[in-house]
Amino acid sequence: MSNYMTPQSLDEIEELFGDEKLKVISFDMFDTLVTRPVERTGDVFRLLDKFYAESGDNISGFEKIRTEAESFLRRQIIADT
Repeated sequence: MSNYMTPQSLDEIEELFGDEKLKVISFDMFDTLVTRPVERTGDVFRLLDKFYAESGDNISGFEKIRTEAESFLRRQIIADT
């Protein structure tokens, strides 16, 4: 099995859990367990960016920080494989 696969059956999920080479198995629960009131994932980041800006919290640029963090982690995962 390759990295970043989406299992299509229960058998494939069971196979993933039995693979000792895997260090991490992650689950994207959004759009499965949690419904978002937006069309695209990035829209959530923009909404949070606006929320934090208006709340007076000491967080600015949430959208940029979150997007860059995800990009960094994806590069790290690829480098580790």
